[in-house]
Amino acid sequence: DPPLRRESDERAGDVLPGLVAKPWRDLRRQVDALGDEPEDAALHEVRKGAKQVRYATEAVTPVVGRPARKAAKGVRRVQDVLGDHQDTVVAEEWLRTAAAADEITAPEAFALGLLVAGERARRAELRATWPARWEKAATDDRWAWLP
Repeated sequence: DPPLRRESDERAGDVLPGLVAKPWRDLRRQVDALGDEPEDAALHEVRKGAKQVRYATEAVTPVVGRPARKAAKGVRRVQDVLGDHQDTVVAEEWLRTAAAADEITAPEAFALGLLVAGERARRAELRATWPARWEKAATDDRWAWLP
């Protein structure tokens, strides 16, 4: 006989949205605090927060239905673009480490430099893309089902 919480007598449709509300509010605050030119690490933290919101939202989708599914899809798109952004950060770091090796030839260093430039260009594209995805994902109508 495990002890039951007060909420155990309530309808799942009334209780479950509340479990998503806090992670969603936390993510919104996190994004609001970013500023105009956020650091790569800050965007990575937003990605991790989006992942938490997405998983929580997907978990309640069987009860909440289409509104939660639509909200999860929007957050997934934010998570995806910020994941691609983080991939460019990690790739550039790896390329720079490889370029600093003692045994590297000049042509290899040049090629690695070109690859670094490609990662930076891709990162700039992703930085330009993610705010629009966030704006779409964060519209009030997508989250109207939350308390």
